[in-house]
Amino acid sequence: MTIKKRPCWACGSHRYVETVSREHCPACGIECDYWGGGANKAYDDASARRHAHEEREREAEFRRQLEEDY
Repeated sequence: MTIKKRPCWACGSHRYVETVSREHCPACGIECDYWGGGANKAYDDASARRHAHEEREREAEFRRQLEEDY
């Protein structure tokens, strides 16, 4: 089993653990079991915030490109 050690994408903690079947961070409580229980509420909420932030960044970049083109 390969365990990746990197900061948590949700809170930045270095206690985050990711394997091929699971993501877990005891600091912020996110947990997603890909081969079983799925994601918990903390994971779903953090993921929704992350995707909303990424979408706002894409929209802002699109607007900047439009302004540069015109």
